[in-house]
Amino acid sequence: MKEENIGVLSAGERFGFKGFEWIVLDNNVDGGVLAIMASAWNNEEYSFDDDGCNNYAKSSLRRKLLNELLPVLGEDNLIPHEVDLVADNGDDRYGTVTDRVFILSCDEYRKYRKHVPLLPEWMWTCTPWYITNAGHGCGVRGVGTDGFLCSYDANSGSGVAPACVFNPKNLKLHRQVQMVEA
Repeated sequence: MKEENIGVLSAGERFGFKGFEWIVLDNNVDGGVLAIMASAWNNEEYSFDDDGCNNYAKSSLRRKLLNELLPVLGEDNLIPHEVDLVADNGDDRYGTVTDRVFILSCDEYRKYRKHVPLLPEWMWTCTPWYITNAGHGCGVRGVGTDGFLCSYDANSGSGVAPACVFNPKNLKLHRQVQMVEA
């Protein structure tokens, strides 16, 4: 077995970590490797927010990722990533959050679309459709089974493909070295 830094992986390559399969989206984000889970987390559907609010910073989905998935993956294995919560109409009142495990924004989905897996069910992004004058809303952008972006109600159930920026200093690949005879 040959040990290599995870940073040698290219966009589209897959690797296993903590019982999940991951797809590399970019090997140079925040000093680490941005990757997305290759299938829906736990093969379940989750509401974006149990109270129907489209603010990812306050969502029950974000709390679930931070409380349930992050401890499994290990904080030291991940690099914090700033998640932009600008609405689809450009409203930036929700600001940003910085997390070690998160879901992609629509802009990130568009940038990495070529390598983002399409799930059998549609999946959440963190992008609100719009923010009302009262400072909230219920519509959240999701990715359909054929890759189109649409708006869904925040208390609906949908697939979740978590993303992380993996720390190349703490993660190593173990590859079989093949002997080639001349």
